[in-house]
Amino acid sequence: MKTRGFFPTEIIFAVTDKCNLHCAHCYVKRSNLSLDTQSCVDFLNSIPENSPIEKIGFSGGEPFLNLELVAQISKCAVKKDFMFDRLMTNGVWWKDIAECRQNLQQLYNSGFDGTIGISWDKFHGSSPAQIASFIKECRNVSGGLWNIEIQSVVE
Repeated sequence: MKTRGFFPTEIIFAVTDKCNLHCAHCYVKRSNLSLDTQSCVDFLNSIPENSPIEKIGFSGGEPFLNLELVAQISKCAVKKDFMFDRLMTNGVWWKDIAECRQNLQQLYNSGFDGTIGISWDKFHGSSPAQIASFIKECRNVSGGLWNIEIQSVVE
């Protein structure tokens, strides 16, 4: 018998609508909102073991602007044995390399072992040097564990 319905295999948490950039192609409304940590953890804990949901991912706004929530969801996802898909970032949310490294270390320590997706193109206005520094820190902090993808909008 064929079962009908919606059976998602992945949950992507848009953890905040905050962003440090103002890209012309972005349609995220900026209301300074963030998801509630306990509600996200409770939601993940409510997913039954036989659920088709296998993966967890992160988007925003800029997820690194609500890193504490990303870390808490990641820790819960590890306990529930979910796999990680990607965390989408603009890669330039940091003020200096020390902040970049510290936040990436927090993400790594939370158990996140997915892909870092970098949204980068002329709309973002970030320099190749900034993106290269971010990628280098991702590789250093994760020991090469994280895959890095660059995704671009072409006009």
